Amino acid sequence: NLMKTMFEKKFRFYFFLTLIVAMICIPSYVSHDLSILFFVSSFLIISVFYNISLLLNFLFVNRLDMWSSPFFNYQGSSLFTIICQLLPIGLIFATVMLFELFDCQTLGCIVFIIISTLTYVFKNKIFDIYYRLYRRNRYSIMERFSK
Repeated sequence: NLMKTMFEKKFRFYFFLTLIVAMICIPSYVSHDLSILFFVSSFLIISVFYNISLLLNFLFVNRLDMWSSPFFNYQGSSLFTIICQLLPIGLIFATVMLFELFDCQTLGCIVFIIISTLTYVFKNKIFDIYYRLYRRNRYSIMERFSK
């Protein structure tokens, strides 16, 4: 299926982009004596959970150039699209604050690794849900693209 292939390609692109950013951030982690567990859990929650959750945004954007670039074109997007992009960040931030409040950072790192692993294991099921949402709303989505 073409849409599922597009999801997979965009996920891989963003995963490797996040990997590059993580490699650039290694000196900062080392200089601040942060644990390797924190580094791995931060990388996984962003590269897997956050990136897969952002792929849902294609249902809300007004323009999408699916074939020429792995980037989505958010030109003319609504406030709802921006809220959908910030929601996963808010969930991640709230989880971090909760574990910081109870002084159990190691448990928070383990929870992030588990969430990321489960998200990755079930990514094809998640892509199937995204595809069903697309199929159900494809005419209204394509109508928005033609404006």
